[in-house]
Amino acid sequence: MPITINVGKTGLSDTILEEIKRQLERHETLRVKFLPSCENRKELVASLAERIGAKKVRKVGFVVVLERV
Repeated sequence: MPITINVGKTGLSDTILEEIKRQLERHETLRVKFLPSCENRKELVASLAERIGAKKVRKVGFVVVLERV
C-alpha cells in the first residue's frame, strides 16, 4: 500500500509539492488524495504529475497514484 498525502484547502502549496517530491524519493509509489475542501481539484489532479516530474499510474476520482520516474 503506497504512502498517502492528503491535499486540502491550501491546494498544491510549495510545502505540499516538496513533501510529495520527498516521499517519491523514499518510496516508489505515492497516493495523493484531493479532499473535498480543495478548490480546483479537477485542474490540480490533471496537472500534478507534470508539475513534479512523476508518472501518473492511476487516477480514480480525486485520488492519483504517482510513480517515481
